[in-house]
Amino acid sequence: WSEKEFIAYEQEIKRIRDEKAVHAQKLEDARKEGIQIGEEKGKKVGGLGIPSFRWNIPLYRKRRMENMMSSDSTIIKAVVATPSFLDKKVD
Repeated sequence: WSEKEFIAYEQEIKRIRDEKAVHAQKLEDARKEGIQIGEEKGKKVGGLGIPSFRWNIPLYRKRRMENMMSSDSTIIKAVVATPSFLDKKVD
């Protein structure tokens, strides 16, 4: 490899790692927010112990995204690395 190619390669690796770090932080922030909202909602509703899809679905989506990120499948890894996957918000 030429020095230019090597530098470009290293920059691409850094970009990918940065994207993964941003995505991991988004997931962690969403998890914390989901827990907080769920706890607040449980207090407001009276805590009957009945699962609410409104609060559980974001947690299910987050869990599914985490499972995809740790997949051994090369196809799933390619999907996870796409910008559109990284921009998905867990509401």
